[in-house]
Amino acid sequence: MMSQSLDRLSEFAFKAAAKQAIREGEQWAYNNPISNEQIERAKKGSLDIALEQPKAGTFFGDAARKMQAGQLRSTLELTARSQIAKIYEQVEAGAITNINDLDKEFYAIQKGNAKVIASLDPDQANAFQASIATAANPVYQAGAKKIGELRAKYIEDLVTTSLDNLDPLLRSLIDQETDPERISKQIQIHRSALLGQAVQANNVATFTAVQKALDSKIEKAYIDRISNYLSSDQFAMAAPDTSFSARLAALESGNAGKYQAVWATLPTELQDKIKTQFLKREGEKEKALQVDEKAKEKQNKEDSLEALNKYYKGEMGQEELVNTLIATKQATPALLKSIYAQEEKPTDAKTLFFVGNQIDKGVFGRQDIEKYYANGKINLKESLDFIKQIKTESRDFADAKMILKGKLKLPADGFIVGDQYKKQQEKYGSMLADLINASNEAIAAGKPFNPIAYANKMAVEGTSQLNQANIKEKDDALANTWRRLGYTPPQAGTFYTELELQKTPTPDKKGTLSKDDIKTILRLQKNAQEARE
Repeated sequence: MMSQSLDRLSEFAFKAAAKQAIREGEQWAYNNPISNEQIERAKKGSLDIALEQPKAGTFFGDAARKMQAGQLRSTLELTARSQIAKIYEQVEAGAITNINDLDKEFYAIQKGNAKVIASLDPDQANAFQASIATAANPVYQAGAKKIGELRAKYIEDLVTTSLDNLDPLLRSLIDQETDPERISKQIQIHRSALLGQAVQANNVATFTAVQKALDSKIEKAYIDRISNYLSSDQFAMAAPDTSFSARLAALESGNAGKYQAVWATLPTELQDKIKTQFLKREGEKEKALQVDEKAKEKQNKEDSLEALNKYYKGEMGQEELVNTLIATKQATPALLKSIYAQEEKPTDAKTLFFVGNQIDKGVFGRQDIEKYYANGKINLKESLDFIKQIKTESRDFADAKMILKGKLKLPADGFIVGDQYKKQQEKYGSMLADLINASNEAIAAGKPFNPIAYANKMAVEGTSQLNQANIKEKDDALANTWRRLGYTPPQAGTFYTELELQKTPTPDKKGTLSKDDIKTILRLQKNAQEARE
């Protein structure tokens, strides 16, 4: 019994001591946490954390290690989760594009950290791996998917670039090589390389699209280069003669010049497409020649007009003018006759008004003026002035002139017989001068100018600024006469008959106006009235 009592006492004391040792071990672990520097050194293999801790196999040591293993797991899990998030950011940014690199990153996080924890407590290391695997799995799957997409995009871009680079390679190949077997062999090499790239995209639609693009580019290269040769002088030398019909006949008979051997190997459908392109090229060449001829003819006319204008301004001599007209193919007999004539007969004003009116209405163009000159209806200088008007005058300005003519009731067709419209023509000249001056002033000041609005304003007022100045001058002369006679002048535009003036008393009420004063007032009133007409 004594022995049993001592055993129980000893066991109690041992358990109490064990509890005390465990508490002290946990307290020691709490007071001595593993530092970040130790963790990094342990990962690199330059430090064994287990050797830094109390020995295993004792209550104190085991408790301390278990406590520190738990702390270490918590610390490394936080770090690992942050690293996992950064890895996905790198994938999103395109910094990681290889699945093997992604595997290495996740392996380092999981296995590297677990190894450090396992040196203290294998159970905690296993728990760490399980926790991190759970956290990393969705990120890894998303990253793997993103890398797959990036890889597919990279392959597609690579294939697109290769397809773009294929065009000049094919053109150069067909331009320089005439052996159909060598052409076919080189094309097959390019084809295999491109399809080899396309298959890496692991996408059936992409692969099929690349096949179609390849076939289209190869066919286009044959069509473009061979039709280009057929339209060249080089093939024309191989044909019976250089005409288009001769070259087409040669091609129909199988004569394709330097591409004779290649032509024989091409399918009929491709041959037909090459012929179509050949015909199109020939048509474009012919059209371009016609356009060039028209452009040259137009430029010759402009150059001749410029030379004629310089001649009439005294900036060019007669001999230089004639040489210019000959060079531009504009030296017609009638034109040379006008130049060599001592003095051109001026055209009558009625004809000039009619032609100017037709231009303002938009009826006459440059060809009409040239016909009038050719028929002798206007002289050379007048024709140049009219052509200049057509080239420089806007449609709005021409419409403004028609508004003024309408206000003055000038003939709409421009035909004038006798002197019945003499006053209207004079007033139109004054209003037109006002319109031109206003336009020039606005242009010089860099301000916008609306000729139609200005013409309408003059039409409403019934006169131009020049006429208004004339009216004021006549009104002032009449008003000054009234003042000289001692009267207050009546309102401008007020006119009296001869009978009314005879009955008008003098300012002193002793008599009436003298015959001379009445005669003067009637003359001045007439001037003011005529200015308003």
